[in-house]
Amino acid sequence: MTVNSLIAFEERMTHHGLERVFHVVSASGTTLNMFREPGMCTSDLIKTWCEDVITNGVHDLSNPTSPNRHAICNYDRINMIWSGEALLNSCTEALKQGLKFNIQPDERYGPEVLMTLLTKLYRPSQSKIESLKDKLKSLDIRKYPGENVTTFVQDASKLVREIRMNFTSNSNVPDLTTTALSGLTLSSDDFLLSQVCTLRINSDVNGFGGILGSFQAKDPIAALQTINYLYRVLISQSNYGPARQVDIKHKALQAKVEDKLVQDRTSSSSNGGKSCWDCGDKGVIRGHDGCTKRLVNTGVVNQRKSKHGLDDATNLKVIEAIKNKTLPDRGSISDSTKLDVIIDGKTLAKYCRHCGRFTKGASQHYTSEHTGTRSLFACTGTPSSSRSPKEVRPGTASAMVAVILPTTPDSSEDVEVIDSDHFIQRHDVNYGFGLVACADRASLPTPFSFQDYKSDDSDVFLDALVKDFGGQED
Repeated sequence: MTVNSLIAFEERMTHHGLERVFHVVSASGTTLNMFREPGMCTSDLIKTWCEDVITNGVHDLSNPTSPNRHAICNYDRINMIWSGEALLNSCTEALKQGLKFNIQPDERYGPEVLMTLLTKLYRPSQSKIESLKDKLKSLDIRKYPGENVTTFVQDASKLVREIRMNFTSNSNVPDLTTTALSGLTLSSDDFLLSQVCTLRINSDVNGFGGILGSFQAKDPIAALQTINYLYRVLISQSNYGPARQVDIKHKALQAKVEDKLVQDRTSSSSNGGKSCWDCGDKGVIRGHDGCTKRLVNTGVVNQRKSKHGLDDATNLKVIEAIKNKTLPDRGSISDSTKLDVIIDGKTLAKYCRHCGRFTKGASQHYTSEHTGTRSLFACTGTPSSSRSPKEVRPGTASAMVAVILPTTPDSSEDVEVIDSDHFIQRHDVNYGFGLVACADRASLPTPFSFQDYKSDDSDVFLDALVKDFGGQED
Protein backbone atom coordinates (compact mmCIF):
# COMPACT_ATOMS: atom_id res chain seq x y z
CA MET A 1 0.00 0.00 0.00
CA THR A 2 2.88 2.39 0.78
CA VAL A 3 4.51 1.60 -2.59
CA ASN A 4 1.32 2.40 -4.50
CA SER A 5 0.92 5.65 -2.56
CA LEU A 6 4.50 6.69 -3.39
CA ILE A 7 3.95 5.93 -7.07
CA ALA A 8 0.73 7.97 -7.13
CA PHE A 9 2.33 10.91 -5.29
CA GLU A 10 5.33 10.90 -7.62
CA GLU A 11 2.99 11.13 -10.61
CA ARG A 12 1.18 14.03 -8.96
CA MET A 13 4.39 15.91 -8.25
CA THR A 14 5.63 15.32 -11.79
CA HIS A 15 2.38 16.65 -13.18
CA HIS A 16 2.81 19.91 -11.23
CA GLY A 17 6.57 20.24 -11.82
CA LEU A 18 7.61 19.66 -8.19
CA GLU A 19 9.39 16.30 -8.57
CA ARG A 20 12.94 17.75 -8.77
CA VAL A 21 13.00 18.75 -5.10
CA PHE A 22 12.83 15.02 -4.26
CA HIS A 23 15.90 14.18 -6.43
CA VAL A 24 18.73 14.58 -3.92
CA VAL A 25 22.05 15.68 -5.49
CA SER A 26 25.12 14.88 -3.38
CA ALA A 27 28.60 16.39 -3.49
CA SER A 28 29.95 13.23 -5.13
CA GLY A 29 27.78 13.84 -8.16
CA THR A 30 25.21 11.08 -7.58
CA THR A 31 21.47 11.72 -7.68
CA LEU A 32 19.10 9.90 -5.34
CA ASN A 33 15.37 9.61 -6.18
CA MET A 34 13.49 9.57 -2.86
CA PHE A 35 10.43 7.95 -4.45
CA ARG A 36 12.29 5.00 -5.94
CA GLU A 37 15.16 4.53 -3.49
CA PRO A 38 13.80 5.50 -0.08
CA GLY A 39 15.91 2.87 1.65
CA MET A 40 19.10 4.79 0.83
CA CYS A 41 17.81 8.04 2.34
CA THR A 42 18.99 9.17 5.78
CA SER A 43 17.91 12.08 7.93
CA ASP A 44 21.31 13.78 7.68
CA LEU A 45 21.37 13.43 3.91
CA ILE A 46 17.90 14.97 3.54
CA LYS A 47 18.69 17.79 5.97
CA THR A 48 21.88 18.66 4.01
CA TRP A 49 19.91 18.61 0.76
CA CYS A 50 17.28 21.04 2.10
CA GLU A 51 20.03 23.41 3.30
CA ASP A 52 21.67 23.30 -0.14
CA VAL A 53 18.41 24.19 -1.91
CA ILE A 54 17.38 26.95 0.53
CA THR A 55 20.70 28.44 1.73
CA ASN A 56 23.91 27.14 0.15
CA GLY A 57 22.92 26.34 -3.43
CA VAL A 58 22.78 23.00 -5.26
CA HIS A 59 26.01 21.33 -6.41
CA ASP A 60 26.88 22.02 -10.06
CA LEU A 61 27.85 18.75 -11.77
CA SER A 62 28.48 20.20 -15.21
CA ASN A 63 32.25 20.41 -14.62
CA PRO A 64 33.48 17.59 -12.32
CA THR A 65 37.06 18.95 -12.24
CA SER A 66 36.01 22.26 -10.66
CA PRO A 67 33.13 21.68 -8.18
CA ASN A 68 30.80 24.62 -7.91
CA ARG A 69 27.28 25.48 -6.71
CA HIS A 70 24.32 26.94 -8.49
CA ALA A 71 22.88 30.26 -7.39
CA ILE A 72 19.96 30.13 -4.95
CA CYS A 73 16.63 30.17 -6.76
CA ASN A 74 13.50 31.60 -5.13
CA TYR A 75 11.34 29.18 -7.13
CA ASP A 76 13.17 26.24 -5.53
CA ARG A 77 12.17 27.55 -2.11
CA ILE A 78 8.53 27.89 -3.24
CA ASN A 79 8.60 24.34 -4.64
CA MET A 80 10.03 23.01 -1.36
CA ILE A 81 7.22 24.65 0.64
CA TRP A 82 4.43 23.72 -1.77
CA SER A 83 5.55 20.09 -2.03
CA GLY A 84 5.52 19.81 1.77
CA GLU A 85 2.00 21.24 1.96
CA ALA A 86 0.83 18.92 -0.81
CA LEU A 87 2.20 15.87 1.00
CA LEU A 88 0.61 16.91 4.31
CA ASN A 89 -2.75 17.46 2.63
CA SER A 90 -2.54 13.96 1.10
CA CYS A 91 -2.47 12.33 4.57
CA THR A 92 -5.29 11.53 6.93
CA GLU A 93 -6.00 14.06 9.66
CA ALA A 94 -4.39 11.96 12.40
CA LEU A 95 -1.24 11.31 10.34
CA LYS A 96 -1.08 14.96 9.34
CA GLN A 97 -1.14 16.10 12.96
CA GLY A 98 1.54 13.54 13.85
CA LEU A 99 3.85 14.80 11.09
CA LYS A 100 3.34 18.42 12.15
CA PHE A 101 4.20 17.48 15.73
CA ASN A 102 7.54 15.95 14.63
CA ILE A 103 8.56 18.67 12.15
CA GLN A 104 9.15 22.31 13.03
CA PRO A 105 6.96 24.79 11.12
CA ASP A 106 9.96 26.38 9.33
CA GLU A 107 11.30 22.96 8.24
CA ARG A 108 8.17 21.48 6.63
CA TYR A 109 9.72 21.12 3.21
CA GLY A 110 8.75 18.31 0.84
CA PRO A 111 11.85 16.09 1.36
CA GLU A 112 11.71 16.55 5.15
CA VAL A 113 8.02 15.62 5.32
CA LEU A 114 8.52 12.60 3.02
CA MET A 115 11.49 11.36 5.07
CA THR A 116 9.48 11.64 8.31
CA LEU A 117 6.56 9.88 6.67
CA LEU A 118 8.73 7.00 5.47
CA THR A 119 10.25 6.67 8.94
CA LYS A 120 6.75 6.28 10.41
CA LEU A 121 5.19 3.98 7.82
CA TYR A 122 7.91 2.18 5.87
CA ARG A 123 11.01 0.53 7.30
CA PRO A 124 13.35 -0.90 4.61
CA SER A 125 15.14 -4.09 5.64
CA GLN A 126 17.03 -7.04 4.17
CA SER A 127 14.45 -9.49 5.47
CA LYS A 128 11.76 -7.69 3.50
CA ILE A 129 13.90 -8.01 0.38
CA GLU A 130 14.03 -11.80 0.83
CA SER A 131 10.26 -11.94 1.34
CA LEU A 132 9.66 -9.95 -1.85
CA LYS A 133 12.07 -12.17 -3.79
CA ASP A 134 10.08 -15.22 -2.75
CA LYS A 135 6.92 -13.59 -4.09
CA LEU A 136 8.74 -12.78 -7.33
CA LYS A 137 9.86 -16.39 -7.72
CA SER A 138 6.34 -17.70 -7.09
CA LEU A 139 4.90 -15.87 -10.11
CA ASP A 140 3.82 -18.39 -12.76
CA ILE A 141 3.04 -17.35 -16.35
CA ARG A 142 0.73 -20.37 -16.72
CA LYS A 143 -1.62 -18.96 -14.07
CA TYR A 144 -2.40 -15.95 -16.27
CA PRO A 145 -5.21 -16.38 -18.84
CA GLY A 146 -3.68 -17.14 -22.23
CA GLU A 147 -0.23 -16.82 -20.61
CA ASN A 148 -0.50 -13.05 -20.93
CA VAL A 149 3.06 -11.72 -20.64
CA THR A 150 1.99 -8.07 -20.37
CA THR A 151 0.04 -8.73 -17.17
CA PHE A 152 2.90 -10.82 -15.80
CA VAL A 153 5.42 -8.03 -16.48
CA GLN A 154 3.22 -5.51 -14.66
CA ASP A 155 3.07 -7.65 -11.51
CA ALA A 156 6.78 -8.50 -11.63
CA SER A 157 7.79 -4.85 -12.17
CA LYS A 158 5.89 -3.77 -9.06
CA LEU A 159 7.76 -6.33 -6.96
CA VAL A 160 11.13 -5.33 -8.47
CA ARG A 161 10.48 -1.69 -7.67
CA GLU A 162 9.51 -2.48 -4.09
CA ILE A 163 12.66 -4.57 -3.71
CA ARG A 164 14.73 -1.60 -4.85
CA MET A 165 12.95 0.63 -2.37
CA ASN A 166 14.38 -1.54 0.39
CA PHE A 167 18.01 -1.12 -0.73
CA THR A 168 19.95 0.46 2.12
CA SER A 169 23.20 0.83 0.14
CA ASN A 170 24.42 1.14 -3.44
CA SER A 171 24.92 -2.60 -3.74
CA ASN A 172 22.37 -4.28 -6.00
CA VAL A 173 20.73 -7.70 -5.63
CA PRO A 174 22.99 -9.90 -7.80
CA ASP A 175 20.33 -12.28 -9.12
CA LEU A 176 17.41 -9.85 -9.31
CA THR A 177 17.17 -10.08 -13.13
CA THR A 178 17.19 -13.89 -13.19
CA THR A 179 14.67 -13.94 -10.33
CA ALA A 180 12.33 -11.57 -12.17
CA LEU A 181 12.44 -13.79 -15.27
CA SER A 182 12.03 -17.09 -13.41
CA GLY A 183 8.24 -17.14 -13.77
CA LEU A 184 8.54 -16.87 -17.56
CA THR A 185 10.62 -20.07 -17.79
CA LEU A 186 7.34 -22.00 -17.42
CA SER A 187 5.94 -20.62 -20.69
CA SER A 188 4.58 -23.17 -23.15
CA ASP A 189 5.72 -21.12 -26.18
CA ASP A 190 9.08 -22.50 -27.32
CA PHE A 191 10.42 -19.36 -28.99
CA LEU A 192 9.56 -17.06 -26.09
CA LEU A 193 11.05 -19.59 -23.67
CA SER A 194 14.34 -19.65 -25.59
CA GLN A 195 14.65 -15.84 -25.40
CA VAL A 196 13.94 -15.87 -21.68
CA CYS A 197 16.63 -18.50 -21.10
CA THR A 198 19.12 -16.41 -23.10
CA LEU A 199 18.46 -13.37 -20.94
CA ARG A 200 18.80 -15.33 -17.72
CA ILE A 201 22.06 -17.01 -18.76
CA ASN A 202 23.75 -13.76 -19.81
CA SER A 203 22.52 -11.97 -16.66
CA ASP A 204 23.91 -14.74 -14.49
CA VAL A 205 27.40 -15.49 -15.95
CA ASN A 206 28.48 -12.39 -17.83
CA GLY A 207 31.32 -11.46 -15.49
CA PHE A 208 33.92 -12.27 -18.20
CA GLY A 209 31.68 -11.46 -21.15
CA GLY A 210 28.49 -12.96 -22.49
CA ILE A 211 28.45 -16.72 -22.92
CA LEU A 212 26.03 -16.41 -25.83
CA GLY A 213 27.87 -13.70 -27.77
CA SER A 214 28.42 -10.06 -26.85
CA PHE A 215 25.10 -9.70 -25.00
CA GLN A 216 25.23 -7.57 -21.85
CA ALA A 217 23.12 -8.09 -18.76
CA LYS A 218 20.10 -5.84 -18.49
CA ASP A 219 18.29 -4.13 -15.69
CA PRO A 220 15.46 -6.36 -14.33
CA ILE A 221 12.67 -4.07 -15.53
CA ALA A 222 14.42 -3.56 -18.89
CA ALA A 223 14.72 -7.34 -19.30
CA LEU A 224 11.03 -7.78 -18.54
CA GLN A 225 10.11 -5.08 -21.06
CA THR A 226 12.24 -6.82 -23.71
CA ILE A 227 10.25 -10.03 -23.30
CA ASN A 228 7.03 -8.01 -23.33
CA TYR A 229 7.96 -6.42 -26.67
CA LEU A 230 8.66 -9.86 -28.11
CA TYR A 231 5.30 -11.11 -26.81
CA ARG A 232 3.44 -8.29 -28.52
CA VAL A 233 5.15 -9.01 -31.82
CA LEU A 234 4.19 -12.68 -31.58
CA ILE A 235 0.60 -11.74 -30.77
CA SER A 236 0.36 -9.35 -33.72
CA GLN A 237 1.63 -12.10 -36.04
CA SER A 238 -0.61 -14.76 -34.45
CA ASN A 239 2.47 -16.82 -33.63
CA TYR A 240 1.96 -17.06 -29.86
CA GLY A 241 0.85 -20.61 -29.13
CA PRO A 242 -1.02 -20.14 -25.82
CA ALA A 243 -3.11 -17.29 -27.27
CA ARG A 244 -4.14 -19.47 -30.23
CA GLN A 245 -5.24 -22.24 -27.88
CA VAL A 246 -7.45 -19.83 -25.97
CA ASP A 247 -9.05 -18.67 -29.23
CA ILE A 248 -9.76 -22.28 -30.21
CA LYS A 249 -11.44 -22.96 -26.87
CA HIS A 250 -13.57 -19.82 -27.20
CA LYS A 251 -14.64 -20.78 -30.72
CA ALA A 252 -15.51 -24.30 -29.62
CA LEU A 253 -17.59 -22.96 -26.73
CA GLN A 254 -19.31 -20.50 -29.06
CA ALA A 255 -20.11 -23.30 -31.49
CA LYS A 256 -21.71 -25.33 -28.70
CA VAL A 257 -23.86 -22.37 -27.65
CA GLU A 258 -24.98 -21.69 -31.23
CA ASP A 259 -25.97 -25.31 -31.95
CA LYS A 260 -29.70 -25.46 -32.54
CA LEU A 261 -31.83 -27.91 -30.61
CA VAL A 262 -33.26 -30.58 -32.94
CA GLN A 263 -36.16 -32.75 -31.92
CA ASP A 264 -35.37 -36.46 -32.05
CA ARG A 265 -38.04 -38.17 -34.14
CA THR A 266 -36.63 -41.68 -33.91
CA SER A 267 -38.86 -44.58 -33.04
CA SER A 268 -37.27 -45.01 -29.64
CA SER A 269 -38.22 -41.49 -28.61
CA SER A 270 -41.58 -40.87 -30.33
CA ASN A 271 -43.15 -44.34 -30.38
CA GLY A 272 -41.16 -47.04 -28.68
CA GLY A 273 -40.66 -45.04 -25.50
CA LYS A 274 -44.38 -44.51 -24.75
CA SER A 275 -46.02 -46.16 -21.76
CA CYS A 276 -49.17 -45.78 -19.70
CA TRP A 277 -48.57 -43.97 -16.41
CA ASP A 278 -51.36 -45.92 -14.68
CA CYS A 279 -50.91 -49.55 -15.68
CA GLY A 280 -47.38 -49.37 -17.14
CA ASP A 281 -48.21 -50.98 -20.53
CA LYS A 282 -45.71 -50.14 -23.29
CA GLY A 283 -46.60 -48.47 -26.58
CA VAL A 284 -49.76 -46.79 -25.25
CA ILE A 285 -50.48 -43.56 -23.44
CA ARG A 286 -52.37 -42.84 -20.26
CA GLY A 287 -56.16 -43.30 -20.48
CA HIS A 288 -56.07 -45.93 -23.24
CA ASP A 289 -58.87 -48.45 -23.64
CA GLY A 290 -58.49 -51.52 -21.50
CA CYS A 291 -56.39 -49.87 -18.82
CA THR A 292 -56.84 -51.90 -15.65
CA LYS A 293 -55.87 -49.07 -13.33
CA ARG A 294 -57.57 -46.16 -15.02
CA LEU A 295 -58.71 -43.47 -12.58
CA VAL A 296 -62.34 -42.35 -12.47
CA ASN A 297 -62.77 -38.89 -13.96
CA THR A 298 -64.20 -36.72 -11.19
CA GLY A 299 -64.03 -33.50 -13.13
CA VAL A 300 -61.16 -32.29 -10.98
CA VAL A 301 -58.02 -31.48 -12.94
CA ASN A 302 -55.63 -32.15 -10.08
CA GLN A 303 -55.53 -35.92 -9.53
CA ARG A 304 -53.29 -35.82 -6.49
CA LYS A 305 -53.93 -38.27 -3.70
CA SER A 306 -56.30 -36.75 -1.11
CA LYS A 307 -55.89 -37.01 2.64
CA HIS A 308 -59.41 -38.16 3.39
CA GLY A 309 -58.76 -41.62 1.92
CA LEU A 310 -62.23 -42.05 0.36
CA ASP A 311 -62.57 -43.76 -2.99
CA ASP A 312 -63.81 -41.74 -5.93
CA ALA A 313 -67.37 -43.07 -5.93
CA THR A 314 -67.89 -42.51 -2.20
CA ASN A 315 -66.29 -39.08 -2.44
CA LEU A 316 -68.77 -38.06 -5.15
CA LYS A 317 -71.67 -39.12 -2.93
CA VAL A 318 -70.32 -37.13 0.01
CA ILE A 319 -69.84 -34.03 -2.16
CA GLU A 320 -73.41 -34.28 -3.46
CA ALA A 321 -74.78 -34.70 0.10
CA ILE A 322 -72.85 -31.65 1.29
CA LYS A 323 -74.29 -29.56 -1.56
CA ASN A 324 -77.83 -30.50 -0.44
CA LYS A 325 -77.15 -29.51 3.17
CA THR A 326 -78.65 -26.26 4.51
CA LEU A 327 -76.28 -24.83 7.09
CA PRO A 328 -76.97 -22.10 9.67
CA ASP A 329 -74.78 -19.03 9.87
CA ARG A 330 -71.20 -19.94 10.72
CA GLY A 331 -71.06 -17.58 13.70
CA SER A 332 -74.16 -19.14 15.31
CA ILE A 333 -72.75 -22.68 15.29
CA SER A 334 -71.64 -23.55 18.82
CA ASP A 335 -68.93 -25.98 19.82
CA SER A 336 -71.49 -28.61 20.81
CA THR A 337 -73.40 -28.45 17.52
CA LYS A 338 -72.84 -31.55 15.42
CA LEU A 339 -73.50 -31.36 11.69
CA ASP A 340 -72.52 -34.42 9.67
CA VAL A 341 -73.14 -36.48 6.55
CA ILE A 342 -74.24 -40.11 7.05
CA ILE A 343 -74.34 -42.52 4.12
CA ASP A 344 -75.32 -46.19 4.52
CA GLY A 345 -75.19 -45.82 8.29
CA LYS A 346 -71.63 -44.44 8.25
CA THR A 347 -70.60 -40.94 9.20
CA LEU A 348 -68.40 -39.82 6.30
CA ALA A 349 -68.18 -36.03 6.87
CA LYS A 350 -68.38 -33.69 9.86
CA TYR A 351 -68.67 -29.90 9.93
CA CYS A 352 -66.05 -27.80 11.77
CA ARG A 353 -66.70 -24.09 12.44
CA HIS A 354 -62.99 -23.31 12.65
CA CYS A 355 -62.25 -24.98 9.31
CA GLY A 356 -65.41 -23.45 7.81
CA ARG A 357 -66.30 -26.62 5.88
CA PHE A 358 -67.20 -30.29 6.09
CA THR A 359 -64.18 -32.46 6.78
CA LYS A 360 -64.28 -35.89 5.15
CA GLY A 361 -63.03 -39.41 5.69
CA ALA A 362 -59.94 -39.86 7.80
CA SER A 363 -59.67 -36.13 8.56
CA GLN A 364 -63.30 -35.61 9.62
CA HIS A 365 -63.93 -33.85 12.96
CA TYR A 366 -66.49 -31.63 14.69
CA THR A 367 -65.82 -28.14 16.01
CA SER A 368 -65.18 -29.49 19.50
CA GLU A 369 -62.67 -31.97 18.08
CA HIS A 370 -60.58 -29.33 16.23
CA THR A 371 -56.93 -29.63 17.30
CA GLY A 372 -55.31 -26.66 15.55
CA THR A 373 -54.65 -23.35 17.30
CA ARG A 374 -54.41 -21.05 14.29
CA SER A 375 -57.29 -19.17 12.60
CA LEU A 376 -59.89 -20.16 15.21
CA PHE A 377 -63.36 -18.81 14.45
CA ALA A 378 -65.22 -17.59 17.53
CA CYS A 379 -68.89 -18.31 18.06
CA THR A 380 -70.92 -15.06 18.31
CA GLY A 381 -74.13 -16.82 19.35
CA THR A 382 -76.25 -14.83 16.89
CA PRO A 383 -76.53 -15.20 13.14
CA SER A 384 -74.67 -12.55 11.20
CA SER A 385 -77.45 -12.12 8.66
CA SER A 386 -77.21 -9.23 6.26
CA ARG A 387 -79.12 -6.05 7.09
CA SER A 388 -82.06 -4.73 5.19
CA PRO A 389 -81.34 -1.93 2.72
CA LYS A 390 -82.63 0.68 5.19
CA GLU A 391 -80.22 -0.52 7.87
CA VAL A 392 -77.11 -0.46 5.73
CA ARG A 393 -74.88 2.32 7.00
CA PRO A 394 -71.59 3.67 5.71
CA GLY A 395 -68.31 2.52 7.19
CA THR A 396 -66.42 4.41 9.88
CA ALA A 397 -64.34 6.49 7.49
CA SER A 398 -67.28 7.49 5.29
CA ALA A 399 -69.44 8.25 8.34
CA MET A 400 -66.80 10.56 9.77
CA VAL A 401 -66.64 12.35 6.42
CA ALA A 402 -70.43 12.78 6.57
CA VAL A 403 -70.16 14.85 9.79
CA ILE A 404 -71.01 18.42 8.79
CA LEU A 405 -70.67 21.16 11.40
CA PRO A 406 -73.49 23.72 11.56
CA THR A 407 -72.70 27.02 9.91
CA THR A 408 -74.05 30.48 10.71
CA PRO A 409 -74.67 33.16 8.15
CA ASP A 410 -73.01 35.83 10.29
CA SER A 411 -69.43 34.71 10.88
CA SER A 412 -67.31 31.59 10.92
CA GLU A 413 -66.26 32.43 14.48
CA ASP A 414 -69.70 31.32 15.80
CA VAL A 415 -69.28 27.75 14.54
CA GLU A 416 -69.31 25.31 17.41
CA VAL A 417 -65.98 23.54 17.89
CA ILE A 418 -65.96 19.95 19.10
CA ASP A 419 -63.99 19.57 22.33
CA SER A 420 -62.70 16.02 22.20
CA ASP A 421 -61.93 15.91 25.94
CA HIS A 422 -65.41 17.09 26.80
CA PHE A 423 -67.01 14.65 24.39
CA ILE A 424 -65.08 11.72 25.78
CA GLN A 425 -66.28 12.49 29.33
CA ARG A 426 -69.97 12.29 28.31
CA HIS A 427 -71.91 9.46 29.95
CA ASP A 428 -74.08 8.67 26.94
CA VAL A 429 -71.26 7.36 24.76
CA ASN A 430 -69.41 4.06 25.02
CA TYR A 431 -66.11 4.13 23.15
CA GLY A 432 -65.81 0.38 22.99
CA PHE A 433 -67.31 0.54 19.47
CA GLY A 434 -68.91 -2.86 20.11
CA LEU A 435 -71.95 -1.71 22.11
CA VAL A 436 -72.08 1.94 21.21
CA ALA A 437 -74.15 4.82 22.49
CA CYS A 438 -77.78 5.42 22.96
CA ALA A 439 -79.16 8.17 20.77
CA ASP A 440 -81.98 9.18 23.13
CA ARG A 441 -80.57 10.82 26.29
CA ALA A 442 -83.96 11.05 27.98
CA SER A 443 -84.30 7.25 27.99
CA LEU A 444 -81.13 6.75 30.02
CA PRO A 445 -81.50 5.59 33.63
CA THR A 446 -79.87 7.62 36.38
CA PRO A 447 -77.21 6.79 37.28
CA PHE A 448 -76.33 5.25 33.92
CA SER A 449 -73.88 2.41 33.48
CA PHE A 450 -72.63 0.71 30.34
CA GLN A 451 -74.16 -2.59 31.40
CA ASP A 452 -77.65 -1.02 31.28
CA TYR A 453 -77.44 -0.45 27.54
CA LYS A 454 -77.29 -3.04 24.82
CA SER A 455 -77.32 -2.47 21.09
CA ASP A 456 -76.51 -4.55 18.06
CA ASP A 457 -75.97 -1.46 15.93
CA SER A 458 -72.23 -0.76 15.68
CA ASP A 459 -72.77 2.68 14.13
CA VAL A 460 -74.87 4.33 16.86
CA PHE A 461 -71.77 6.17 18.07
CA LEU A 462 -71.60 7.98 14.75
CA ASP A 463 -75.32 8.73 14.94
CA ALA A 464 -74.83 10.31 18.35
CA LEU A 465 -71.95 12.35 17.06
CA VAL A 466 -74.05 13.63 14.13
CA LYS A 467 -77.12 14.45 16.30
CA ASP A 468 -75.17 16.22 19.04
CA PHE A 469 -72.88 18.31 16.89
CA GLY A 470 -74.76 18.92 13.71
CA GLY A 471 -74.89 17.35 10.31
CA GLN A 472 -77.42 15.18 8.60
CA GLU A 473 -77.98 11.49 8.22
CA ASP A 474 -79.21 9.75 5.11
